[in-house]
Amino acid sequence: MVVAAVAFAVATILAVQRHRNPVTMDAASGRPSATAGPVEDARIVVIGDGYTSRAAQGGEDPTAWPSLLEQRLEDGTVEVSAADGAGFVRANVFGRTIGSLATAAPLAEADVVVVFGGRADGPDVTEEVRTAALAVLEQARAAAPEAYLVLIGPAEPADPVPAEVPANRDAIAAAAAEAGVRFVDPLTEGWLGGGDGLITTDGSPTEEGHRALADLIEPIVRDALA
Repeated sequence: MVVAAVAFAVATILAVQRHRNPVTMDAASGRPSATAGPVEDARIVVIGDGYTSRAAQGGEDPTAWPSLLEQRLEDGTVEVSAADGAGFVRANVFGRTIGSLATAAPLAEADVVVVFGGRADGPDVTEEVRTAALAVLEQARAAAPEAYLVLIGPAEPADPVPAEVPANRDAIAAAAAEAGVRFVDPLTEGWLGGGDGLITTDGSPTEEGHRALADLIEPIVRDALA
């Protein structure tokens, strides 16, 4: 089941971008470049783990990338349902998973829903991760049927990357392909890798790391709103 789903994801992931314009890449840095300017009355909902909120109990962080994104969008609103240590399968110390955070998220009437996670999940749970990620996407689509959905897989700056991370990434990509939503792969794109000062000793993004995440995610959100 997992092998078939992953093969399907690899074959079709480029075909399920919902016909949006591609993100413009900056020639000098090789990173996505955002079109500057305000976004009027847009509601973006972000569901995620410790790369979105550094608090295990959840809540918004004024120095984290969603707050930075909201500042850059000016007239857009970014609402967050995230908690450190939450996985699609693994619950954090307060029992939170990506699924329970999706349930708590203010999804109704969202224009864009970004789900960013998977790093907290352990080995040998790929089928459970795929099933849970698909359930989150289905929940988001049911609650916000007009929203553009984006699923961002796990970011992992460790070198070497633990074997379970790309395995779970493949399962998350399969869920995105099955749901027909855009998938972004931080592992392939090298998010936060090789940059001094981007990651703390426990593997969490620093304030500079969150600025880098905002730089990476802003053009994705702007593209979704285009």
